Parts: sequence; structure tokens; C-alpha cells
Amino acid sequence: MGDPTPWWGTLVVAAVGFGGVLWTQLATARRERRRSEREERERGRVLRAELYAEFYRVMAEFRRIAEEYGTGRVPKTEATALRDRLREVADDGADVFGRLRLLAAPAVVDAAEAVINATDRYQGVLLRGSSTEDDMTRMQRSLKTAVDAMRVDVNPDEPATIARRMRGWLRRPSRLRRVDERRE
Repeated sequence: MGDPTPWWGTLVVAAVGFGGVLWTQLATARRERRRSEREERERGRVLRAELYAEFYRVMAEFRRIAEEYGTGRVPKTEATALRDRLREVADDGADVFGRLRLLAAPAVVDAAEAVINATDRYQGVLLRGSSTEDDMTRMQRSLKTAVDAMRVDVNPDEPATIARRMRGWLRRPSRLRRVDERRE
């Protein structure tokens, strides 16, 4: 008696087995690539968060020194040291801003640039001896705007971030017209 299995059956089983191995390898490679991309995004987010924290620390230190120097109640000997420290901290802020330009989202770079410009302006006014509350308020307001942009960049899924996006989306007149057109 002959073999009950046709000769091509062995080839079909081998082809199906080889296809299964190939499919498993491709699925594993795709899963590994996705995991790698997710880890890379997370490393970038952590790096940006650390950079943003450093930028905020430097700007908060600048603000503290500027407030102390701006009171005018500092003795001459300490005023010179504070003025020098103020310049050092401003330089540190510019260094951090340089790194921030490379890694941050455009909205964060724009907001941080506004902070740097406000601190430069405030430093110039302060060192000339003619500072006003308006200058300090402008610097603090720009720092708050930068911190909000940094929060959005680092944690985009935070409920406050989503609400901010929705408010921005709703403010755009073209989108409001489309919503009104759908209602009609």
C-alpha cells in the first residue's frame, strides 16, 4: 500500500510552519519597535522636564536676587556682590535657554524667549536704578506663561491641558462657523 498523505501535504505543512515563524518574528519586531519609540519619547519628556525645572530654578533665583537688589535697602558692599550675582544668574539663564531652544517645543521656546527678554529688560532697568513694579510684573507674567507652556509640553494628557486646548480650539472663529453651520 502507498502512503495515504499526498506528497504536497508535507510542503504545505512546512510552508505554514515557516509562515507562522515569519509572522511571529515580524510581530515581535513591530512590538519591540513600538516599545523602543515609547521609551525614547519618555526619555525625551523626562529630559525636557529636567531642563524646564532648571530654567525655572534659574529664573526664580534671578527674581529673588532682583527683588532683593531692587529694594534699595542693601548696603553698598552687598549691592556690588548682588549686582555681580544677578549678572551671573542672567548668564546662567541664557545658557539654559540655549539648550531649551534645541529640545523644547516651539510654544515653550517662544514663552521662554519672552522670559529672557523680560529679564534682560528688567536687569537693565534695575542696574540703571530706575526699576518699576511694572517691569517686575511683566517678568513674572512671562515666567508664568512659560511655566504653563512647559506643563502642557511635559504632560499633554493632564485635564487642565486638555481644557486649555479646547478653549484655544473654540476661540478660532473659523471653527465656530463650522459648528454653527452644522447646527443649521
